[in-house]
Amino acid sequence: MSYPEYDYETGPSDSPCPDCVESPQPPQISQVILSALRDPLFLVVCILTSVSCLCSLSGSGLPLLDILTTVFLWLTYAKSRENIADANHLRCVSGVLYAKYIINYILASLVLFLGLILAVSYNVFSSLLFDYMSSFTDVLAESGLGTSILTVLASLSGMLLLWICIVGCALLVLGNIFIVRYLHGFTKSVHLSLSSGTLALKHVSAAKIVLFIIGGFSALDCLGSLADGLQYSFISSGASAGAAIISGLLIQKYLSQENN
Repeated sequence: MSYPEYDYETGPSDSPCPDCVESPQPPQISQVILSALRDPLFLVVCILTSVSCLCSLSGSGLPLLDILTTVFLWLTYAKSRENIADANHLRCVSGVLYAKYIINYILASLVLFLGLILAVSYNVFSSLLFDYMSSFTDVLAESGLGTSILTVLASLSGMLLLWICIVGCALLVLGNIFIVRYLHGFTKSVHLSLSSGTLALKHVSAAKIVLFIIGGFSALDCLGSLADGLQYSFISSGASAGAAIISGLLIQKYLSQENN
């Protein structure tokens, strides 16, 4: 028969000393991510992205990368209902974002190259353009001032085309740097955290802010489509806005504290 240990100064000791009690451990990163994926708001994100893709298809568009993202999000949610934080499909989402990152740089290069080609071609054929216009305008053909004006306008038009392409290229590059790169880095860090079982989250705050900004611009586009009477564009932009904002809220709710 065993007896409890007795402390002759304090009385019987039925519990271990405070120093021997283990402090509560923080939840594992996989459990935190699983909680986010099982949240009903994540289901809403999957539904809204599906609606946006369907409306884009109805509008004669084929957003292949968005469709792939939607499919992988649904597969991730299905696994979460089985209490599995699926790193594989999240890796696929990250891969789609990386593909978009590369494609945007390719498009930016093509836009810049196209601008150079258009500008050079416009300046080379400006004399032919002048001859064509002067055949219909006797005043310009007979006036030296008119000839100079037409030549300057042709040159300026070529430069204008070039600058338009440069601005388009710059917008693609800036979007890649400040939007796609952060979203890809964040999703990549999530699936790496699940694969390794250790906290490796990156760009959490940046991804959250980017999603809120995307949601805001999509909401403005939604209002513009409503004013123009574009039904499918209105629904698609509204769904995209809701999905982006809710995704930012999920990051704020579950992952912001883990990143600190």
